[in-house]
Amino acid sequence: MKKPTWLIKAGAKLAEKKPDILVGTGIALMAGAAVLGCVQTAKHMNDVLDEHNAEMEDIKEKCPEEEQKAEIRTRYFNTSLSIVKMYAGPVAMLGVGATMICLGHGEMKKRYTIMAAAYETVSKAYDTYRKRISEKYGEDADYYGRYGVETKREADLNDPEKKEQVKRVMGSEDQMRAASPYFRMIDQDSFLFKECGGSPMHIRSQLERFESSLNTDYFNGKPIYYNDIIKWIFGINADKMSDDGQFVGWYLRDPVNAENVSGSGDPIKLNISTVTSVVSDDDPREMLYVCIDPIPAGVVSLARGEGVRVRKGGKYIGQI
Repeated sequence: MKKPTWLIKAGAKLAEKKPDILVGTGIALMAGAAVLGCVQTAKHMNDVLDEHNAEMEDIKEKCPEEEQKAEIRTRYFNTSLSIVKMYAGPVAMLGVGATMICLGHGEMKKRYTIMAAAYETVSKAYDTYRKRISEKYGEDADYYGRYGVETKREADLNDPEKKEQVKRVMGSEDQMRAASPYFRMIDQDSFLFKECGGSPMHIRSQLERFESSLNTDYFNGKPIYYNDIIKWIFGINADKMSDDGQFVGWYLRDPVNAENVSGSGDPIKLNISTVTSVVSDDDPREMLYVCIDPIPAGVVSLARGEGVRVRKGGKYIGQI
């Protein structure tokens, strides 16, 4: 018998929300267990203790001295059993709630692992594609293919030996982000732009120092997240942050993540560049802006870290 379409859709929705349902139900059960435990204590504990005290008085008054020890042990056992029965419901709810939270966490961890594997696969394929384009057509072609921005090289006719000047004119930042989700232009609203007075040279200098400190933190075993970089440059700006920026970045102690860092030397590269763009829709003047495009190595998974790397003589020599 074929299942109704609505039932299939409902099942798919429930499967999608399974971790949330499990964790939410687990938290509700644990909170309910705490409330029920308080209610049981308030309603029944005094009765149990009063009964226990009364029985103890009877034992001391009516039982011979040689039988009192055995009767007292029995009485304590019965009182303990009554207390266990009183709290059986709350304890069971607490156990079920903790189990559901663990199951929900396991489901989220499994999905997280799948997402990390998918990201790594796509990232490697894209990096290979870009490398082939750069090798065959040059870096300018790669830049155009990635951002849709033409690169113009202008030579100084008065001084032929002078190195060509590279000029890149871009459209809106949204167009650049469509090509690379991690591209950001340091515009007038940026914290670093204001701190440096809008000077491209000063901004680039500060970025290079920041890049160096990031790599130091990386080699010292600190996880670096993409959104942390954005906060340093732009301040708390939701428009500049990335939706996945709190998960992706660089982490030396994660063996899979560390594998994906590009090239040798400093693994964290902000990929600083300059572009020429109009100031605003109302102001057609062209202005030189500094841009960054740091490509995260992958999803930072602290659970996959395998020990601590040991530093000896200025070099990291493995893990313990």
